[in-house]
Amino acid sequence: GKVKKITIKIMLGQTEVAKQTLSLRMLCDEYSEMLVVEKPFTVIPYEVSRSIEDLKELALKEPTNISLLTINDKADSYLKIDEVIEPLTPSGLMSLTTIDSVDPSQYVQGKANILAQFSNENEIEIELKSANIATGFFSIEEAFLKELVKGGSRIKELFKIFSGDVLKPYAALGGLTDKNVNLVSLSRRMQKLEGENPIILSFEDESNFDLAVLNNFVVNKSIDQDKFDKLVFEPKSNALVEALMESYKAVRFELICLYQEHFGEESSSKHPLYARVPTYIHNKRNAIEPLIERYLDIYKSIINILMEKKLTRSEEFHLTYLDCIVIFKKTTDLIDFGSHDVFLIGPWHPLQLADRFQRQQTKFYAAKFCDDNPNSNINKFGG
Repeated sequence: GKVKKITIKIMLGQTEVAKQTLSLRMLCDEYSEMLVVEKPFTVIPYEVSRSIEDLKELALKEPTNISLLTINDKADSYLKIDEVIEPLTPSGLMSLTTIDSVDPSQYVQGKANILAQFSNENEIEIELKSANIATGFFSIEEAFLKELVKGGSRIKELFKIFSGDVLKPYAALGGLTDKNVNLVSLSRRMQKLEGENPIILSFEDESNFDLAVLNNFVVNKSIDQDKFDKLVFEPKSNALVEALMESYKAVRFELICLYQEHFGEESSSKHPLYARVPTYIHNKRNAIEPLIERYLDIYKSIINILMEKKLTRSEEFHLTYLDCIVIFKKTTDLIDFGSHDVFLIGPWHPLQLADRFQRQQTKFYAAKFCDDNPNSNINKFGG
């Protein structure tokens, strides 16, 4: 349970070039658990005698990940943040780490109570508070651009994530607010199998998303189903359309699975997949780019079929708005597909995916140029 320190020095003649001190703590039955806060790096060991009066308070200047370490079975260990159990992912033989970074500024009074419970019923409790914490960006692409333009301290970390050399999620994402809760919910739905089906909503549905699939469309359950069934009656079998749709869904799902597996399957993350995993991953570009090209080729074939004007109105609408959200003012306006007010392109639409890939590729090579030419100041022209 005691800490031992080892100091390593690199010398050039009599001159000390570098120095680093490593702290070691031996775990045993009596000292079997630790809680680790990543930034600022802080280790809190389990102590039998610690009371509520000794509750450690830690100030954060940025969101951080938290890890639990134990020499016992980690399967039954969990972490509570203000009484809510937080999803964890294995990060080593003896450790579990939060999937999403912890940001105390999002909690009441800018404070969050952290309670780690281990399989032997030992507990470690701390309190995190916000010290003018900087709100994280919603997506890793936004964070990459910001750090690139300002020459921030995290640019090397982000560059290695986009290069594919680092397989650990970026810990400082944020931007999850009440205002974008619907965006997050719909984005997460669209990254699932059959998420390509058009989503039909009205502005009345804003605070009540209770969705169901009807005839290859996603609609709110409050919709008049009889009226909707007449609008999207099952079309006659069209072998060419069916074959194209099967190809579209297969390539789409292959791409989504590739990104899901990049950091490991972490479906419990609060951020949608496109926001937390780079679309352009440099050391996987030879696998990703051909898939995107095939995805675009299939989409081009769909457009060509639509241009022939030989499909039913329902088929046309379904193919036109694949991976889109179509919005009507009111549910009662849903009398014809042409009466909608606006449509939004989803994150896994072929055009959106290809554009995001190219944008991120440009940012990657810009960051590489800045790293290779540190005095160029070319990053100041970005933004």
